[in-house]
Amino acid sequence: DPRVRRPSYVPFSVDVQPWLSGRNFSTIDYHVCLSWRSENVNVLKASRSGTVMIEIQIPTGYRVEEKDLKIMIHNRNTRNLREAENWPGQIN
Repeated sequence: DPRVRRPSYVPFSVDVQPWLSGRNFSTIDYHVCLSWRSENVNVLKASRSGTVMIEIQIPTGYRVEEKDLKIMIHNRNTRNLREAENWPGQIN
């Protein structure tokens, strides 16, 4: 869409790895790695991005357990994760 302004730089590197397991692949675990690109330190004079919100779409037929999201936040296993919301069909 030409009306959408895009920055002249690539702000993030994104890597999404789904892991299917269980009988008939009934379980999906996503490993999502989002990182601020080192080139942005020179381009933007910023070593950190600030707050970022990402959405992860969940395939039809799957759901996210609310307790698993709470565990991710409270255990601090996911670095810098402060909030997670479970919306129908996606995680914010």
